[in-house]
Amino acid sequence: MGKQGRSRSVLMFSLLAVLLPLVLVTLSLSAFRQFSVTGAQERARTAAEIVRVALTEAMVNGTIGQRPQLFARVAHVDGLAHVRVVRGPSVIKQHGEGVAAESGADEVERAVLAGGRARYVLEREAEDPVLRATIPYMAEADSQPDCLQCHQAQSGEVLGAITLRISLADTRNHALIEVAVLALFLIVFVLAALLLLRRQYQPIAEVAVAVEAAMDQAAGGDFTGKLAEPADGAARRISRGVNRLMTVLDNG
Repeated sequence: MGKQGRSRSVLMFSLLAVLLPLVLVTLSLSAFRQFSVTGAQERARTAAEIVRVALTEAMVNGTIGQRPQLFARVAHVDGLAHVRVVRGPSVIKQHGEGVAAESGADEVERAVLAGGRARYVLEREAEDPVLRATIPYMAEADSQPDCLQCHQAQSGEVLGAITLRISLADTRNHALIEVAVLALFLIVFVLAALLLLRRQYQPIAEVAVAVEAAMDQAAGGDFTGKLAEPADGAARRISRGVNRLMTVLDNG
């Protein structure tokens, strides 16, 4: 029974040593993933607002025809993989379909144009994670300049939507490095803790096995059994106490 109990204890500590780092690493990866997605959404909203301001200024200055060059330059910003703007129904009715890149809205863009709510989708391109953000441009009566002065639309109506794709590869790589370092520290810590526990636990476990054997002898009337005394610690005190008890009983 003593050996079986010690084996169960060793198994329990071993499972703990494996599961603890695994759980912590999994939680860390999940947290990094959520952080990277949230950060990418914020960058997408910022980029969308910058493009909206640029388009507004282009309309005011009469250079709206050069917007394809604007989109091309924005798409080369570090971290951005793609930029495209599609027109809403009222803008198409007033100004036409626009250039080829602004027509043929896909399913996500149609949903955003219809509902007026941004959509964020995680995709993969060439094995790298990419966040696709499709954000609506709304007609606002109190904006500067006033949207309704140029657009034949109602306040709150969707004028168009911008789709951006933001690469998450760099964030993922940094997260993997950070988690790998964390996992290394956890493994070292768990191994050190297990060695310390083993050093403290093993003498007591060996004394427990010896006490069990001595008690079995005593149950049969043999009180001559003696325990080896460890160098120090609780195990030494236990062994001495049992040996004194056995001596008293043997001399009894």
